[in-house]
Amino acid sequence: MPKTNLAQASPLSAGELRRVQQVEKLVVGLQVPSLGAKAARKGYNDDEHRYVTNLLQAAKGFLRPFSHTLAGQDGDLAQLGDQVARSNYIVLDEFENRWLPIFRAAARRYLDNERREAIIDAFFEGLSQQAAGPLVVGSVSLFIHRYEEFVASGLPGASDLAAALARRGLDNAELDRIKAVLATTQTLATTVPMPSIDPAVIKAASQEQIEAYAALNDWYIDWATTLRSSLTYQEQRQLGLISGPRRGNAEDEPDTEDTLDTDSIG
Repeated sequence: MPKTNLAQASPLSAGELRRVQQVEKLVVGLQVPSLGAKAARKGYNDDEHRYVTNLLQAAKGFLRPFSHTLAGQDGDLAQLGDQVARSNYIVLDEFENRWLPIFRAAARRYLDNERREAIIDAFFEGLSQQAAGPLVVGSVSLFIHRYEEFVASGLPGASDLAAALARRGLDNAELDRIKAVLATTQTLATTVPMPSIDPAVIKAASQEQIEAYAALNDWYIDWATTLRSSLTYQEQRQLGLISGPRRGNAEDEPDTEDTLDTDSIG
């Protein structure tokens, strides 16, 4: 059996999870009346069906709290958030480094000569370029806020300046792109509390899941062996009891090279 990883809700390996899927395919397939009748003649009944469906739920981890999935993930989530944030900081820094100097230079050309210095000074009050880091979020947010206010202000030359900058790339699409980056970055700064669960509780739940899988695997080997002799080749494939490509032309007899998929996993 695999070792329990307390940072993961499922302690089952990929091969074991495939086995669980095989069992599920068999149980669902037996609900076809013609196949169910053959299984019933071999002793499959309500008790067997109830037993295996309960094991399936337990082996798949469906009886465990969802919080077990999140427990122990703080470090991984924080690391992922840091990676995304660093990437966003670079995007915002590039935007800021390009458009703050361009706006200042273009404003001198398009704004009224008598008022342009006062307007530029007011626009850049408390606003300066920042390094690629948390502070760039605030500076870019402030730039966009003031820029949109400036465009809507009706000041002489404001519309001409906005049109010129849009031709150079500071259009609505670019503003929307940067707003989306800002929103993502600000969301990452919000801490989502992960559940604090006693590791012993998770270990015990994982052990129960492992034990359910072991019983499920034994059940599968038992019933796959029991049913094979009463099923045609196509029915065995339909129920997932055999693997491997079909060989020959016989309709009802299984190929001797096909194997009953009852190898124990674990």
